Amino acid sequence: MSPSHQERECEIMGNLEAAFPSFTGVPRNWTAVTQGADPPDFISRIPEPAVGLELTEWLDGDQMLMAKARETRREQIQAILANGRQNAWRPQHFRVVIPTPRYERRIDRNEQESLRDEFYARVKSADSEAALNIQDWHPSNTQTEFDGFPMLAKYFTSINFISGTPDEGLSWICEDGEGGAFDPNLPAQNLERALSEKLNAYSDPVKKAHLAKHGLAELNLLVHADYKHQWYNTPWGHQTTLEEVAMRSAVYYAQHPQRNTFNHVWLFYSIDFAEDLNELVGISGRLRRLRWMAQLWPNFRVFREAAEKHPVL
Repeated sequence: MSPSHQERECEIMGNLEAAFPSFTGVPRNWTAVTQGADPPDFISRIPEPAVGLELTEWLDGDQMLMAKARETRREQIQAILANGRQNAWRPQHFRVVIPTPRYERRIDRNEQESLRDEFYARVKSADSEAALNIQDWHPSNTQTEFDGFPMLAKYFTSINFISGTPDEGLSWICEDGEGGAFDPNLPAQNLERALSEKLNAYSDPVKKAHLAKHGLAELNLLVHADYKHQWYNTPWGHQTTLEEVAMRSAVYYAQHPQRNTFNHVWLFYSIDFAEDLNELVGISGRLRRLRWMAQLWPNFRVFREAAEKHPVL
């Protein structure tokens, strides 16, 4: 069962306080505001004075919808390949096989069995090829031609064979395959959009009156991002750092006409990488648990204890 919105926000605050307990300057006791009484999402009355904290997510909804559709297709392929899986045969030279789907094509129900059969047949033939040319077979081999395998050619753009001895049979991961041109300005634009939406919303007189009832001395904003941003919004390997995006967004915020709506604004990035994926794509062990934070307003600064090397988007 998926956590509720408030449960998810409490999880974010738990990660934040564990990594940066004094992010406001002093440790604070944060309490979630009951639904209906918010905004803000959290209030700290210890120590005095009372401080409110509103949360918003750094996530592009349109990009996420498209990514979710691709994820659904990947899950369908995973199910097709797992159905009737041939556990009796085990490859000798591959530990992972990564097919990249053609996302523009829906898989015909009547062709699913043929696709699965061709997939295993191609893996088996590639395993034999590797045995004959083991010295020339690289740790990662991508095949883009599927002569004699019409279903593979129809539904996959490529299959990548990762060398190694499988301990528990063959594993596979469907690759996103969402390559091509990427606008390096998009991460900053999405973050600026999230900031602007909150600034405009909290400039509303009705919302200001509601906030006044809490007797807050300060109202702060926390923009947060987690695995969804990494998985659904940002392509792997683009050389744009979080610090670069945060610096640009800090300049944007400082020029916004409603900038004084919040006393402080922070960006918090929190990811727990899957260990298997770390090994597969070569992420170093020290980044398996990433906590990164910067203050955007009233002055820009990166919490240097966050990471020795700035994470790359």
